[in-house]
Amino acid sequence: MSTRKTRGSALRRDWLPILPELHEALEWWHSHRPYRGDNVFMMLDDTIHCYHQPGAPYKHRQKFMARLCKRAGIERPFGFQAIRHRRAVDLYKQGPRLRDIQLWLRHESAATTERSLKG
Repeated sequence: MSTRKTRGSALRRDWLPILPELHEALEWWHSHRPYRGDNVFMMLDDTIHCYHQPGAPYKHRQKFMARLCKRAGIERPFGFQAIRHRRAVDLYKQGPRLRDIQLWLRHESAATTERSLKG
């Protein structure tokens, strides 16, 4: 996984463990997706709009979760950060050490992880 969400916006790459079920789903997607490329997440929408670039990396996600929540009938939409927080809390309740959760969330500081767990 790569991100620029670091001090100084330097590109940071980390290897992250994934569940076997997720690995299987990603392998299936890689062999069945309609466009080829290096990115896992890409634009598939053939609707003509200002970001119409099928097969290009998916970048415009401002309303992505809100649309998914609406489609699923969820009245109060939530975002990606809420999913990260929920997963961190679930892991903490299962007993992993704080340091392990910190590494999985890719936090540089344990204090950031502690704040995330408190809410």
